[in-house]
Amino acid sequence: MNPIIGIVSKHYTKDSLRPDTYIRDEVKQAIFDNGGVCIGILPPDSDIKRITDYWNYDLSKNEYENLITQIKLCDGIIIQGGSCSDNYECIIAKYCYDNDIPILGICCGQNIMVRALGGTTKNVLDV
Repeated sequence: MNPIIGIVSKHYTKDSLRPDTYIRDEVKQAIFDNGGVCIGILPPDSDIKRITDYWNYDLSKNEYENLITQIKLCDGIIIQGGSCSDNYECIIAKYCYDNDIPILGICCGQNIMVRALGGTTKNVLDV
């Protein structure tokens, strides 16, 4: 049976009126090309909750359960790269860590994993 890999979708806004969610084609295609099946892990709401090193469990019980239900369908999770981190991505990373679910963070996704476990990140240009 082919592994099911969940790709955590990212928020994106072209304007301040309507956020969209997206999954990068190269991430999806890499899973398909290597025999996997991919599904999108969708954010629990349309609010963009950008974070830095500090995050919290700000989801309602229903939103949290919906997110966890999506994760439980997967054999592994990928947190995509991007220019910012969203709170729900940290919740996902922490859940995966606590429940021994394989997780891969790409670029910003790696920073999200660090933050989810209580670490801090620094911009190399600021060091």
